[in-house]
Amino acid sequence: MATSETEPKQLPALLPIKEEHPGNSIPVLFSDGISSAQFGSEVVRCYLSRFDPNMSGSGSSQNQPVAQVVLPTSAFLQSVAFMSRIVDQMVHDGIITAEYKARFFRAE
Repeated sequence: MATSETEPKQLPALLPIKEEHPGNSIPVLFSDGISSAQFGSEVVRCYLSRFDPNMSGSGSSQNQPVAQVVLPTSAFLQSVAFMSRIVDQMVHDGIITAEYKARFFRAE
């Protein structure tokens, strides 16, 4: 049965993380984004980077790799689906607009 355009679609629930998990023992890494990726049939490697100031104090910020994330291809695809659900929830909650989302997602 097709839903009408006016009916809101059911968004998946995001499960809250219990206060005791993950705790303070997990390191925090700040990244401005994913600067590059390499992939094959078995794994996807994503390089996280951030814009750091030039250490000499002159010039502009430099995009520096800060971490490499390696995932099996199936886990990478699950991660993309998970992130997509978060984006949909952000639109639903009014954190971002559908127009802002559209700037980053091409129409299928």
